[in-house]
Amino acid sequence: MRSIRIGPRLIPANRPVLTAVVVGALAVLPGGAQVRRQPPQTGRGLIVGQVVDAVTGKPLRDAIVTITGRSQVSRDDLTAPRILTTADGYFVFRDLPRGNFNVWATKQGYTDGVSGRRRPGGPSQPIALADGERIGDITVRMWRPGALAGTVVDEAGEPLVNIRVRAFRRTVGSGRPQFLGAATATTNDRGEYRLAGLLPGEYIVLVPARQVVVAHALAREVQAGRLQSRRDLAAALSPEAKAIQAGDSLIALDGSPLPPPPSAERLFYPPTFHPSALTIDLTLPLTITAGEERVGIDLQLQPVPTLRVSGFVVGPDGAAAGMPIRLWPRALDDFALDQDATTTTADANGAFSFPAVPSGHYSLRVSSVQAVPEGSVSSPQTARWADVPLAVGKEDVDGVVLTLNDALRIRGHIELENARQTASSVRLEPVQMLVQSAGESPVLATAPPSEPTYGDFTIGGLSPGRYFVRPAGSPAGWTLKTVMYNGRDISEAPLELQDNVDGVVVTFTEKSTLLRGVVRLPQGQADAGAIVIAFPTDVAAWPDFGPSPRRVRSSWTSKMGEYSIGGLPPGEYHVVALPDDNASEWRDPGSLRALARVATQVAIRDGEQKTQDLRTRPSW
Repeated sequence: MRSIRIGPRLIPANRPVLTAVVVGALAVLPGGAQVRRQPPQTGRGLIVGQVVDAVTGKPLRDAIVTITGRSQVSRDDLTAPRILTTADGYFVFRDLPRGNFNVWATKQGYTDGVSGRRRPGGPSQPIALADGERIGDITVRMWRPGALAGTVVDEAGEPLVNIRVRAFRRTVGSGRPQFLGAATATTNDRGEYRLAGLLPGEYIVLVPARQVVVAHALAREVQAGRLQSRRDLAAALSPEAKAIQAGDSLIALDGSPLPPPPSAERLFYPPTFHPSALTIDLTLPLTITAGEERVGIDLQLQPVPTLRVSGFVVGPDGAAAGMPIRLWPRALDDFALDQDATTTTADANGAFSFPAVPSGHYSLRVSSVQAVPEGSVSSPQTARWADVPLAVGKEDVDGVVLTLNDALRIRGHIELENARQTASSVRLEPVQMLVQSAGESPVLATAPPSEPTYGDFTIGGLSPGRYFVRPAGSPAGWTLKTVMYNGRDISEAPLELQDNVDGVVVTFTEKSTLLRGVVRLPQGQADAGAIVIAFPTDVAAWPDFGPSPRRVRSSWTSKMGEYSIGGLPPGEYHVVALPDDNASEWRDPGSLRALARVATQVAIRDGEQKTQDLRTRPSW
């Protein structure tokens, strides 16, 4: 009789193992999305595991667990009912077909957990289940989130009430640091705030200074019902809005403090970093471990003199009325801060004004661009944009002209290497093309995929910039070879988009490269908990490689220590294996420099299948 191991005990595989409590017919995935349960699929597979606190190892009872995945028999997606773990943290899923599955766990007071995750926010590892296989050693780790707390006071030390405070988590995108919004809180009547639900990592705390500026003439049009009100205008003009008058404009301060009494200098509070810095280079990064709560993260805001910025928005047909305009501090370019940008709207004559702008460097951004495939209801051919740098010194800046430009588009077609038939006649799986910003700010939108296509494609609604052009995936049996335009592969070297582009050629090949091998611990046994990283030996390729690079890749080892990385373009690479729980920021160029010193160098030729065994590097 076969047995499976649960904790320290061996249980016969055909004996009831656990009593699972079904708590709903809908599966709840991370983020709260609900997926309706699919009809049961026949199978003899079994997955048993335990949910534990990742720091203490303590079993977690009454965690809600569900399993998702795809059957290798019917190719149907599987979502089982939610169940509760037992007092010892165990769960069981029975009658599973062969396939690849993920086990998810949620519990109040913890971040979501998933099978194979070894660090907070890290990747999952699908469970490969053979026909009739019994797996009894799955561990789902969960971490307690951290928190930051403190007070916000004004220049006199008085508490600032109902002020928005935000935490941004430092991460690495496209090979360079970026800061993504992690939590938002509002100060209470004592000026206190608490930013909760934070994963371990490095954070920046910021009090934004968002203004919604509405010209009096525009406000009267909205209130009289002659002009449709946008959400920001409605919020600015609501009776509850915290607003002040400045010349012929109304300034609504959305989550920002009211300035001191009016003076000749027009004092306002600028965006302020902890501990009380006006620029990112003077701020104090805060590191949080799992479950840690750091208090005393206090900020004191100081008002600064402001100036007026005004001008006109002009389109091809003259004044562009009703265009939304954002004033973006360049010091915050690495922050995903769209919701806290200062905004206004051009009036009937295309005129705009920002009455209270601190000295500094900014971008004035206007956009009606909706990046959509050509032929959709919202045609990108009518979209307009403008992005003008602006320096504010010691005097008002008047007469700025924002000239709207037509949105741009990219056209091309798909080819198959050495195929007698065209991509459209072969009728492969349709391909979607992506246009991705090359090392730009996280606030700049990237176009969504093109319509699924077999041959020709068009992506519109783009503003000038540096972009990679890449497919969202490859048809079965084929691998991306190149995306060529004017003799350059723009899947690897970004396209400088300044005008419409025609003639992009996407080529797929049947000759795919493959790098594979076995990773072993220093003691010699296979390492099932490692991540294998491949990156080019060319240092120039480490930064600004976009969100889905072709040459900077990773793979997690299987339970036998095996790894495989397919589709690498031919070239010279560093390859290294690390413990997954020690590899959170490996894409940082500084980390890649350290890894290059301990990595193995391999050369991959076109279509080559290469084997390279590795030893895990516990430190680097």
